[in-house]
Amino acid sequence: MQLPASTVGVVASASPAADPALVEGGIEILRAGGLEVRLAPNVHSRRGYLAGTPQERASDLHWAFEEPAIDVVLELRGGYGCGHVIPLLDLDRIAAHPKTFVGMSDITLLHLALGRVAGITTLWGPMLHQLPQASEYTRERLFAALAGEGYSVDPAPGEPELQTLVGGSARGRLVGGTTTLVAAGLGTPYEINTTDRLLLLEDVDSEPYELDRALTQLEQAGKLRDAAGFVVSEHADVAPGPDFGSDGPSLMEVLRDKLVPLGRPTVYGFALGHGAHLATVPLGAEAQLDADSPRLTLLGR
Repeated sequence: MQLPASTVGVVASASPAADPALVEGGIEILRAGGLEVRLAPNVHSRRGYLAGTPQERASDLHWAFEEPAIDVVLELRGGYGCGHVIPLLDLDRIAAHPKTFVGMSDITLLHLALGRVAGITTLWGPMLHQLPQASEYTRERLFAALAGEGYSVDPAPGEPELQTLVGGSARGRLVGGTTTLVAAGLGTPYEINTTDRLLLLEDVDSEPYELDRALTQLEQAGKLRDAAGFVVSEHADVAPGPDFGSDGPSLMEVLRDKLVPLGRPTVYGFALGHGAHLATVPLGAEAQLDADSPRLTLLGR
């Protein structure tokens, strides 16, 4: 797909690139789609498991949003570290230069801050580091979103069918992200607002009881009760492990314990996580969840 002429500014707000070849490969994919690519001044900085100091990472975000030539701000990768950056951001400066912002995983915290405080609709989608190994489904959905052609969360080829846990339909703004990080944002200025909203939940590489802990925290903060419905992604590499052995709960047991009793429309299995396929969707935009179909329809940005 050839995209309209625009420039992507790449920032690294969390962890650094694990493999420089993935960075170069991601740049090539964007350029092949007709996009110009500019790297933030500190994008190659490294401080152990972090992509530079918090000050460097915050400076790059300010640069990307305020640089007139940049149309899209794309995160390099997730990992860890966005929580260090947010207190250093001037969100009023960023709000004065709204742009398309794309990322996922640890970037959840930036989605919360940019959406809740700066009022920017952001895109939950793949990052530069993921593109070389991404499926055709993943790339097509990202490029369609960047081209303004709309959003689709149709089942990915070869993936299991969606599972309806609670039937019915609900409409509201789509919010959320990686569950453990949504929970980590509680008590901060960018704490998630779930009232009458569809809550996206996904996670990766953890044991189900750890998701139980995060969902329990969200439950006790009233965030699950306030939601209109639950859009639950597939959960890559989430299975009982050595901590509790055979006594540990399964992922589905946790979801049935924490979400089903609330009676809100709930569907599991969307391609919105760390699995083989990832759709790109706008956080903060209106969406319709039809759990009986089941289907998630994005209604705009």
